[in-house]
Amino acid sequence: MGAEAEWCGQCYALRRAAQPAAPPQLGGGTPWATAPASTITPVRAVPVKAVAPATIKTRWRKTPTTFGPLGRILATIGLVVPEIFFVVVGILTGGFTIAGALIWGAILMPWGLKDTWRAGTMLDPNVPASAQAQAQPAGTIWTVPSP
Repeated sequence: MGAEAEWCGQCYALRRAAQPAAPPQLGGGTPWATAPASTITPVRAVPVKAVAPATIKTRWRKTPTTFGPLGRILATIGLVVPEIFFVVVGILTGGFTIAGALIWGAILMPWGLKDTWRAGTMLDPNVPASAQAQAQPAGTIWTVPSP
């Protein structure tokens, strides 16, 4: 192989020299900018005006990645009950389960409660669905394959 050979960083196949591709034009002539090239994809087209959909953070509504209020309360009870069990059994057995109580109470329970009560993100219900449908997630990058 010559010194000018370029290899694909993913499959180690010999690649042709990168040729800049024209960014796509969507219906209506959406303005596009060309982002810096990456190792695998030489040209990326990025929308100039990307509008993020209106979102809100909530702890008391069910979102696609979080429980609603009932699920959060049940998960909290499910995390507290084992700690009570470890402490009661530890008292009755003279400290036999103190290690379990310490691990559960100092590491697992705070971790679980933090994840259970983390605020979820959802679309703002006060914004009409037609306006949400027109918005595109900010930072979305469309990849343009090289020829």
